[in-house]
Amino acid sequence: SYLVTITSPQEWDFIKTRLFDQAWPPINLAPFWTGGYQTAQGAWKWITGPEQNFTVYDNSGCWTWCNWDEDQPQPVVNGRLGVRANGRWSSHPVTDTTMAYGYILEK
Repeated sequence: SYLVTITSPQEWDFIKTRLFDQAWPPINLAPFWTGGYQTAQGAWKWITGPEQNFTVYDNSGCWTWCNWDEDQPQPVVNGRLGVRANGRWSSHPVTDTTMAYGYILEK
């Protein structure tokens, strides 16, 4: 198993539906970590799974599907890609313990 990589709107809909919308008892969408990280050059890549080392975003924009929140991504050192409670992506330093309440694994 590895930290989730969300590579399409269909995959995101699947995650939301299976883990949050259909869960019983109901689970609120809470912030969580993904398998994304920021390189020293400022690009965002997946660090886990079959998408490992695949670039998600760089200075030219999204390479495939991105779900960044309006004020994101922010330039951070050792950035990690999180999902906010609104379902949009956000960037956080690896030392940030205030954002993520958990994580989702896939295999």
